[in-house]
Order: sequence, then C-alpha cells, then structure tokens
Amino acid sequence: MSCVYVIELNNDSLYVGRTNLTREERIHNHKIGHKSSRIVRKIGVKAQRDDLIPEIWKGELEYDESHTVETELAASLRKKGYIVHGGH
Repeated sequence: MSCVYVIELNNDSLYVGRTNLTREERIHNHKIGHKSSRIVRKIGVKAQRDDLIPEIWKGELEYDESHTVETELAASLRKKGYIVHGGH
C-alpha cells in the first residue's frame, strides 16, 4: 500500500510525492536527507501539509493508484496557484 504526501518547502513552494512508508516517516527522511529529492535537499522542509490533500486521497492507496493520485494532486495544486515540485 502507498500514500501521497505534500511538503511545504522553505521558499513556500510545495513538493508532492508518494511513498510506501507513513507520511511522517517519509517526511522525516526528507528532513534528514535520506532518499530525498535534490530540490527538497536544496530548499529544505518547512512543514507537512496534509491539509492540502483531499480526504478521499488521505488513506492508503494501491501502488498504481498512488501514481495517478500523485499526478492529479500536483496538477490540482498548480491550478490553485501553488508552485509544485515532484508529482510525477
């Protein structure tokens, strides 16, 4: 099972990703630089933003579904005016 997550970066942009870990574990790994993306390491983690994930997507997802949700979530946040990294 997988889940999607949103991180607010230190420059107020967002990073959208998916993981097989819990959101908290994955975001902690980003904070310590373990398997984090280059952009997250460069800018730094400001906050976990679960409030930007629609309720329907907050639960556990099948792996293939999580890829689709990650892409759709990133696109949705971009449409709302956020600068979004990741989400592929």
